Amino acid sequence: MRVSPEFRSAMTWLHTWLGVTASLLLFTIFLMGSLSVFDKEIDKWMKPELRYHLPAGVSLDERALPKLNDLDVMPGGDVWVELPSARYPVIRLSYEEEPNHWHDYLIDPRTGGEFTITDSWAGTGFFFPFHHMLHMPGGVGRWLVAFLALSMLTLTLSGIFVHRHFLRDFFTFRLSPSPHRSFRDLHTVTAVAALPFYLFIGLTGIMIVVSTYFSWSMNLAAGGDSASLDRQFRGTDNFRVEASGTVGHSIESLDEFVARAEGLWRAQNARAPVNAGRIGILNFNDVNARVVVAQYFPAQRVTKGPYIVAFDSASGEMLGHFEPSTIRQAWNFLEGLHWIQFDNWGLRWLYFFVGLIGTVMIACGLLFWIEKRLTHMVNGNKPRRGVRFMRALTNGMLAGMLVATCAYLVLNRVLPDEFTAMEQRRADWEIMGFFPVLWICIFYATFRGAVAWRDLSWVIAVLASAAVFLNWITTGHHLVATVAGGLWSIAAIDLLLLACSGLAATAAIILGGRHSASTVMHSAGSS
Repeated sequence: MRVSPEFRSAMTWLHTWLGVTASLLLFTIFLMGSLSVFDKEIDKWMKPELRYHLPAGVSLDERALPKLNDLDVMPGGDVWVELPSARYPVIRLSYEEEPNHWHDYLIDPRTGGEFTITDSWAGTGFFFPFHHMLHMPGGVGRWLVAFLALSMLTLTLSGIFVHRHFLRDFFTFRLSPSPHRSFRDLHTVTAVAALPFYLFIGLTGIMIVVSTYFSWSMNLAAGGDSASLDRQFRGTDNFRVEASGTVGHSIESLDEFVARAEGLWRAQNARAPVNAGRIGILNFNDVNARVVVAQYFPAQRVTKGPYIVAFDSASGEMLGHFEPSTIRQAWNFLEGLHWIQFDNWGLRWLYFFVGLIGTVMIACGLLFWIEKRLTHMVNGNKPRRGVRFMRALTNGMLAGMLVATCAYLVLNRVLPDEFTAMEQRRADWEIMGFFPVLWICIFYATFRGAVAWRDLSWVIAVLASAAVFLNWITTGHHLVATVAGGLWSIAAIDLLLLACSGLAATAAIILGGRHSASTVMHSAGSS
């Protein structure tokens, strides 16, 4: 495809400066998104109580039903029972104590007793929200991530025009003594290697946050009735009625409702049936109570839900079922590709490694821009203040995010179970340790320049190894024990940490050798 030089020049300008502006945050989003692929597995690593195999045939009637009458539910409030799964083997009861104030009660599916768990935000509470909200308050993070999703798609499309011969360049990677050329080649190789992934991950990311910046148009399509729009998307409120205020009959069986709902879904689609994920009791303990069996992320499907079957709690009569329209199912399929909640481990690992390739691609593009401008130092010219600032910020952020992530895991294993200080929970202190470590890395890189890469690589190597060692010391789950016990997710995380440690140590040694060589050459030239 031929394009004019003016158009290519415009695309080059757009690709360069949008990349410089957005790359560091995009690197953060890609890194956290890669970790979020295994968010529940990271939960198991950071919450050792979850490290067990879910027993077969868990009965909600035996484990959860006896606890329902002991809950302090507000009149007309709702109760949700989340079924256990292999990735999160806990029964969770969520109920309204006051309007819009929910409380969780965890049940051990093996014994039916209350389940106590390590106080940590772990993967689902920190890495996953960090990916789509950047740990910012209110809607600020969502708006920023919406902009970054558009930026990612724009950078991908503009990059296709900038690199005219990118398919040829994909096979011509050169280990050049010039850093900026090596960074450019590696940027091109990693960009082409996963180009379809960048396109669809950017597009589906935009679709997920579309309600953030196009909420007015979505409400307009529903005639301005946001409640009607919510019913079309969520489905639960289609079966909600006003509470009567009169005490109703107690529910006799949850397992029966689950079996009937799953039977209906299986009859509709035997190839990829939907298993129940949650049971909601609307207007709990009221005459007008309704039981809804729902699944939002079916493990056997890429597409997400909701799939809902509703019953009258007293008579057991099925009141109806809800599933998205055909157009909405197509939309949900694309969103499901981004959420990655389907139970396919081959695809999950593919997402993880391609996501890491994306972080390398983003980092190399930014490093290429910096190193190209630093070549002016060869002629004795001092780089501009903006370039020096970007170099310090880039060096600190790229290495600092890995240092802070490893420090977060180390803190999880070091802090005592009941640790509190300054009215902050243990889980909050883990996060409060993450960000100061990141800022220290950026501050350190400001004064150490290129040497910071070597030093921070050593820090990554030490912290990653320390996390594996502390996991062994605090839980007894070393690699031999986890493999022998079939705890593959814990073994995989330990192995990834050891691999990270080995790569970081190798990088530190190589960078240390180059720094020593450049120092010797500089001294020889001075003499």
